[in-house]
Amino acid sequence: MGRGGAENNVSCLGEAAMSRMRREQEGIDARRGCALEGAKAGERTPAEGSGIGLWSWHPQLREFFCSREWLEVFGLPPDASLTDDDWLTLIHPDDRDLVRTAVESALGTRGPCDVEFRVVWPDGTRHWVLCKGRAIGRGPQATIRGIVLDLTARKEQERERHRAAKQKYEGQLRLLASELAQAEQRERDRMAQILHDHLQQLLVAAKFQVDSLDRFRVQNPTVASRFDVLEDLLREAIQTCRSFAVELSPAALDLGLGPGLKWLAGWMNEKHGLSVTVDVRGDCQSCDKELQLLLFQFVQELLLNVVKHANVDHAEVRVECLAKRAIRLTVRDRGAGFDPTAVRRGEGSECPSYGLFSIKQRVELIGGKLRIRSRPGLGAHVELIVPQV
Repeated sequence: MGRGGAENNVSCLGEAAMSRMRREQEGIDARRGCALEGAKAGERTPAEGSGIGLWSWHPQLREFFCSREWLEVFGLPPDASLTDDDWLTLIHPDDRDLVRTAVESALGTRGPCDVEFRVVWPDGTRHWVLCKGRAIGRGPQATIRGIVLDLTARKEQERERHRAAKQKYEGQLRLLASELAQAEQRERDRMAQILHDHLQQLLVAAKFQVDSLDRFRVQNPTVASRFDVLEDLLREAIQTCRSFAVELSPAALDLGLGPGLKWLAGWMNEKHGLSVTVDVRGDCQSCDKELQLLLFQFVQELLLNVVKHANVDHAEVRVECLAKRAIRLTVRDRGAGFDPTAVRRGEGSECPSYGLFSIKQRVELIGGKLRIRSRPGLGAHVELIVPQV
């Protein structure tokens, strides 16, 4: 049965109970709070034993009556005694205005009072309640009567469904991020192979051909100088090709994240004059290969950010395997620093916030978090915490 059908049944049951209550109202001791149990000796209303609580409130007379089931829904013992002022205090402070407005609206329009709210039991636990009622009478004689039903179990089921849906969604995002990283690395490997097996070989062959024409150098000094320039260009092209191939697909990364980061530190020093200290703590080699690849790429981008914007010659990289199947990666420098709030806006492709904004998006795709501590002139501390898949 769906939620709508269940609520209709509850409403019908409540109407039957309230009809009975109206017929028996004169013969019940209202001021003892027993009227809404709708029972003479040995007689039961449709709501008794159903978990549905009955209630009635007369604002002018400042009278509030309720059934045993109502007390149970609110976490009170069956012999509890309530005054006109007590019942509202049982409602969660954040929901009192909502309930008060719904009740006052029903009294003013003689309309329905349908509202869901939280109550706080004496033991401090919070429970969800559905209240359905209707105002009866006008002016000073106006009374509002209704039923209450504990929705806590249903709300918990809804939360579980929401949690399950969220976990499924996050799992799909992590899978997508992993697939994107793998696709990017496959393309890097393909480009590295083209550079190494094709373009580089063509350049080497061209250099051999130039070397084979060495005899013409002696015959013509002008040709000799041109040959020297051509050899220098070919030598530089071959070196650039080799460098690109290694950058696109470093062989050290095949050995794991630790060796890969140490290779990256040497490469940053050789290419950009940036000295990098690498500290790997724990067994990060056992984590997923795709995750190691992502972390390597993040560190590479963060170090290039240091080169472009920090104006320093040293940076620190630390990788830690945490107890709760997570990895913490930290990149720190003592350089120029920046305003971290710009990262949330993703401003400016020429400032560090742009690259960090891109990293932040990818980290969140795999269920991780990025934290930044930085101020202009005081360096930058970037921390990534990502779950192990």
